Amino acid sequence: MPNFQEYQFQSLLRGAVGPINSLLFSVNGSLLLAGGDDAKVKIWNTTTCKLEGVLANSGKWGQITCLTWLYIDKPIDNKSVALAVGTGRGNITLCPFIQGRPTISQSRTFTSFDFNDAVEAMSFDRINSRLAISSHSGQIKVVTVSTNLGLQPLWQSKVDAAIPRALFLHGANNSLLMTLSLETGELEADSGSRLWAKPLEGAIFKDSGGLVRPTTRRKAHAGRETRASWTLTLVEEARKLSTDTRVRECERRARATRQCGAALQGGV
Repeated sequence: MPNFQEYQFQSLLRGAVGPINSLLFSVNGSLLLAGGDDAKVKIWNTTTCKLEGVLANSGKWGQITCLTWLYIDKPIDNKSVALAVGTGRGNITLCPFIQGRPTISQSRTFTSFDFNDAVEAMSFDRINSRLAISSHSGQIKVVTVSTNLGLQPLWQSKVDAAIPRALFLHGANNSLLMTLSLETGELEADSGSRLWAKPLEGAIFKDSGGLVRPTTRRKAHAGRETRASWTLTLVEEARKLSTDTRVRECERRARATRQCGAALQGGV
């Protein structure tokens, strides 16, 4: 278990205006990028802790909602990498790396969702050069990314009555897109059509009085029970897919989760 007392304050990074919604390190860790409500992406040097650049798109972005890297080729020392910027206006801008940092001058902007249907999450598939994106209204799209930073649609789906807050690619050859909706606590597996969905403990919902509450009623020390429930969920859903490879992978991850839970028992 990490000893957090060993961490020391290094520097205060100044330059952001308003809330920051997304942080992202460069491939080699030399840069830290931050996107927020000021509709700009700030770029800091992690060695000097100085602001080295700002990306902005002449008022077309709105707030910056999420950032992720697109690895067009092998990600070696920031080469062959592009930055994907998700915005509050439903657009995605792809910024190529030029002279060691992302640039707006040769970027390409794509309208992914309706105007002001904010991009909520993005996840890049390094194996198949695909980008998965979700919107505030529950739209989910998967597109292929070409070497010239073009996007071609593959398939799309929709999450009902919830906001898809996180996307993860999983399974053999990243064949499954896992979508997690915070409000319902539902984990959904998709590959162009919905395969299965499972409600997880800890979802957030609004009760009759309009108060946001966790669905679980467990109090202190519930962490170990939640980890155990998540472990069982991974194995159960893998077995439903009836694929031996996925079963073995989820059982391996379940063992790792149990080991992690045992190591953290003293801190829960």
